[in-house]
Amino acid sequence: MEKFNAVSCHLGSGGASLCAISKGCSIENTMGYTPIQGLVMSTRCGDLDPAIVLKLLALYAGDMKRIADILNRSIGVLGLSGVSADIRDILGNWDAATSRNGRFQKTLQIYLWRIRKYIGAYLTLASPVQALIFTDTIGESVPLVRAIVCANQDFFGVRIDEKRNRELKQLPGDISQAGSPVRILVIATNEELAIARQVFKSGN
Repeated sequence: MEKFNAVSCHLGSGGASLCAISKGCSIENTMGYTPIQGLVMSTRCGDLDPAIVLKLLALYAGDMKRIADILNRSIGVLGLSGVSADIRDILGNWDAATSRNGRFQKTLQIYLWRIRKYIGAYLTLASPVQALIFTDTIGESVPLVRAIVCANQDFFGVRIDEKRNRELKQLPGDISQAGSPVRILVIATNEELAIARQVFKSGN
């Protein structure tokens, strides 16, 4: 583990985050003071210009509870699409999501762009990276998201095998091309086990 460098993409149907791992330890993740920062999530905005919060303060007469509710429960994929908090619903309506105009297209572009941006940054931070890992609901079960965020990443040594990615049935799975410098792994999440291990370790 001391030599293991990776980028972990925890893409859930609710929350989502990325983690840069160097020498087996987390060196940075996309969350900040709260989970709001970072990726666009189901109902959380992700990275936001602080001036927008100032605007909201003025708009809602300093009602902090209302603003916190907006930032945590009313925007993200739900606010962008105006229809659903689940990116799978947007992907399921592919015609709308790829049309020239419309909220579905913008939702998909912003959601995927943010993931790609952070993957590129974290592959640099944790270099040389051995593995790019996808986990949780979206990371495990939506091949199209994995394909798009890994596309044209040869510069970082990330080379996805489209057939392996599309036909993956069992986890864990390796969906990278043969000879890819960075292995692209899809691993089932188990947050409860991870928490239990940390609690056990801290008690010894």
